[in-house]
Amino acid sequence: MKNKLLAAVGAAVTGACVTAAQAAPFTALDARALGMAGTGVAAGAPHQAALYNPALLAAHPDQRFGLMLPSIGVRAADPQDLFDELDDFQDRELVERLEAAVAAAEANPSPTTAEAVQDAARDLKAGLERLHGRALVADAQAGLGIAVPSQSLGVAVSGHGWASGGGLLSISEADLALMDQYIDYDGSGAPPPFEGDRDLQSQVLLRGAVIAELGVSLARAFSVGGRTIALGITPKYQNVRTLDYGFQVQDEDAEISLSEGERQYSNFNADLGIATELGGGFLAGAVVKNVISQRYATVEGNEVTLKPQVRVGLAHRSKWTTLAVDMDLTENDPLGYDERTRYLALGAELNLWNTVQLRGGYRRNLVSTDISAGDIYAVGLGFSPFGVHLDLGVAGNDSDVAAALNLGLRF
Repeated sequence: MKNKLLAAVGAAVTGACVTAAQAAPFTALDARALGMAGTGVAAGAPHQAALYNPALLAAHPDQRFGLMLPSIGVRAADPQDLFDELDDFQDRELVERLEAAVAAAEANPSPTTAEAVQDAARDLKAGLERLHGRALVADAQAGLGIAVPSQSLGVAVSGHGWASGGGLLSISEADLALMDQYIDYDGSGAPPPFEGDRDLQSQVLLRGAVIAELGVSLARAFSVGGRTIALGITPKYQNVRTLDYGFQVQDEDAEISLSEGERQYSNFNADLGIATELGGGFLAGAVVKNVISQRYATVEGNEVTLKPQVRVGLAHRSKWTTLAVDMDLTENDPLGYDERTRYLALGAELNLWNTVQLRGGYRRNLVSTDISAGDIYAVGLGFSPFGVHLDLGVAGNDSDVAAALNLGLRF
């Protein structure tokens, strides 16, 4: 019993990490934007247009050709403090206490030993209930792209893969009922055996999606009332794999077959963007990602959806600095066991002699159920000698951390 209970908790952690490859959150794991807390709708460079706003390809007359070689980002989060609860569960030795109490009651059934069994079972049941429903989540992203900005016709070709999902420990009513047997033990006769052939029914649930996109971004600037307005579109092909698994935690040697829990879909979609110069170095932008809502069924009967996502942004550029603010106008559903998001982000960049870039930012999830967990702080660093760009970005808090690396050329 002891080994099975600990295996149940361990399997939840392992399972959650396995699904670290499955979804497409709005905030892309691009190193420059990540270091500025995810801002990019108005502050993005042309090589970021496919991720944040295709209109950026025609928003500025002086933008340069951009080549994004590998762009890699990862994120992991423990939003419900699963690791802390697991440590507490183990430190309190709840399984060992019940095991010892049952052994004492078997050797000497009495009201005193029965009370010890009851107390230990109550504590163990409470510990299992605290673990129930807690999840780990993770995201990963990789991408390549080439951008040729122009106000007459800006073009970019890009390919990106997103992966996001999570693992959740679901304690079954049958396992809690097993604890109730010990809680109801009154000392008359021997207690139920603590170890034996009782299989745990609790499950580790793993869910997420892997999305690959290939898109061509097009943008053009127009003069309207003496003001330059850029419009952009990214038609894209999407290949979507939904991943949905469940296995009993008592099976310590459980093997996950990707093909058994996977369904694959493909479709076309598009992103739309607009950007306009306001004068004085200010640029405003807006984007709608995934304008065609899509629904995908999983093998376990669940549903993964990609809905239109709307974000607006404002940026101010000078020779040395970029200041930006982005805000989601829509609440965005997770594709795994993460929470819903609606971000407000502030970002800044200090460009030193066009060679070193220092970045920082703050992002707030406006619909977070946990006030402290909704705050994300970001820092980033860029090197750009002779047109070669290397960008690093990290962001996070006590329960959520992300990191990204970009390598590219701009000239």
